[in-house]
Amino acid sequence: MNMKKRILAVFDGPRRLAKDDMMLSMEHEVRVKLADGKSYITDLDIQTVKRAEGFHGATDEEKGPWLSDDPTEEELKQMLTIDTDALEAKP
Repeated sequence: MNMKKRILAVFDGPRRLAKDDMMLSMEHEVRVKLADGKSYITDLDIQTVKRAEGFHGATDEEKGPWLSDDPTEEELKQMLTIDTDALEAKP
């Protein structure tokens, strides 16, 4: 069985909105020929593009707060303070 790995990563500038990794069998993919008659696009590719458009069309409220993959030093200090406070509060 032939498998194809597909990765969808949707970015809004430096902000990554979503990332999906998929391993799919090529056995059941549906190919749709393009206008040139030689190239094709799969049904999954079409759905993937629609999902990406949905992310890009979302409002800021729907996208939610931006949590950076690379926290700043200040954010790291806050995370450590929160963890320490939680540990001290336990009986």
